[in-house]
Amino acid sequence: MKGNKKKIAVLSVMLVLLVASAVLNVLLNNKLTKQQGQVANVDNEPTVTETFSSFRSTRETTRQELFDYLDAIITAESSSQDAKSAAETQKQSVCKQMEDELLLERLIQARGFRDVIVTLSDKTCTVVVADDDLQANEVAQILSIVTSETDYTANDVVVCRY
Repeated sequence: MKGNKKKIAVLSVMLVLLVASAVLNVLLNNKLTKQQGQVANVDNEPTVTETFSSFRSTRETTRQELFDYLDAIITAESSSQDAKSAAETQKQSVCKQMEDELLLERLIQARGFRDVIVTLSDKTCTVVVADDDLQANEVAQILSIVTSETDYTANDVVVCRY
């Protein structure tokens, strides 16, 4: 029983560190961008490109930390076989999710959209498009891509403009 409490405590600490590092990554990325003089808006609001880049950077950092954590579970001698198996399964699932997100982003960009972010979860697919004037036919194109390349239905897909 003590082993489970210790694992729960370690998981909780890792989760807190994961969130803290993601927040720090965004803050440092924004600070670095400002220092390099790349902030083009007078209002000091990030541009669309900066926002999308920041999101991707944070997503990559968070996932790398998750992989490091899962690898630690997989390689730890004290981890049970069930914990190792669950960590391997989760790692494979995240890899598949990353592949699907990248594929969808590239296919949607190939339709002429300036920038796109796709996030997948178990139940929904969210597509954020850098487009000031997203038309119904463009949303239909995006839905067509997502539904043809994944198991999501049109009701599972959320398309928004940024």
